[in-house]
Amino acid sequence: MDLSAEIRCGFSVSTARKKVWLTQMEMMKAVLDICESNNLKIFAIAGTLLGAIRHNGYIPWDDDIDFLMPREDYEKFIAVASESLKAPYSMQCCKTEKSYPNGHIQIRNSETTCFIFNSFDDLKSGKNCGVFIDIFCYDEMPDEESGRVKFWEKEKRLKNLSMWKIYSKKKGLKGLVQKFLANTYFLTHGVQSTIEKHDALAQKFNDGTHALVGAVAFGAKIERNVWKKSDFDEIVPHAFEDITVPVPKNFDSVLTVQYGDYMKIPENKGGTVHGQAFFDVDKPYTAYRGITKEEFDNLFRQTL
Repeated sequence: MDLSAEIRCGFSVSTARKKVWLTQMEMMKAVLDICESNNLKIFAIAGTLLGAIRHNGYIPWDDDIDFLMPREDYEKFIAVASESLKAPYSMQCCKTEKSYPNGHIQIRNSETTCFIFNSFDDLKSGKNCGVFIDIFCYDEMPDEESGRVKFWEKEKRLKNLSMWKIYSKKKGLKGLVQKFLANTYFLTHGVQSTIEKHDALAQKFNDGTHALVGAVAFGAKIERNVWKKSDFDEIVPHAFEDITVPVPKNFDSVLTVQYGDYMKIPENKGGTVHGQAFFDVDKPYTAYRGITKEEFDNLFRQTL
């Protein structure tokens, strides 16, 4: 990758941003090699899929990577990646790390730093806060809409309770409500057992009989994360910067669900689902463990 700063779609892509991209792409290649070696199905999704189709690479104002796997392949990946990933890479998921409530895998580069909104708690608790890429899984969902919504809401409640317990609470009335609900629930439940219950519940309908699938364990907006299972029957390679990534052949259906008119360039460019983020590809996250919350918050004034 050429690390020179440039303008893409009217957006200034800095050398610092490209260094983050390069770090992520090196992790992408490691993940894709493991999947190829073990015949596991994986493909770009969300902003990475959109970037591949619309930009042949990153969305210029994006700073993350998203992959999706069927549940069966996802579970196999966890098993083989635990042995196959080599330093400085490591894997985070609820099966490999206690009090990890995110509902998906994150592959981290331990020699780098990436802080997002809840990273201060992770940093102080000793969790890996290196630059990461996301790997989500899809599970089957009820065919009838009322059943889907009920199932999704139950999943999200379990995930939210764990998130509210583990991470710093929002301020004001909303924060007080979250704190009360979480503290009340965990009087009689364990955090790790709740996370495991959440992960197991996501797999409830995986019997091969349903036409729809969704990123259930992740728990984001249902209207953007439920697709026809047949959309992922065939996977094809597609250009992404100076490499290729696997994408659903029926990407039009997938992207239309997530973004509507996905080929239209938005007027307001910038930002990701993570909101603010701080990156340091030259220094490991462990070098920041002694910082205060005020110093942590000040890091986000720096931009890519």
